[in-house]
Amino acid sequence: MQWIPKEILGADMLPNPVKIIGGELPIPRKAPECGQHSDEILSELLGYDADRIAQLHEKGVLG
Repeated sequence: MQWIPKEILGADMLPNPVKIIGGELPIPRKAPECGQHSDEILSELLGYDADRIAQLHEKGVLG
């Protein structure tokens, strides 16, 4: 059984339905929030500098 944290409703305990012989499955975790990694993607993958990212935030382009 694994405890699955939930920010709004508390936590649920869910059994893992899949068993792998000789290995363990990773502990489930929640999906990222919409826009959570936007700054990292823009800077690391697209090469945007901090000023350009700040301009996008100011214009409301990024959430």
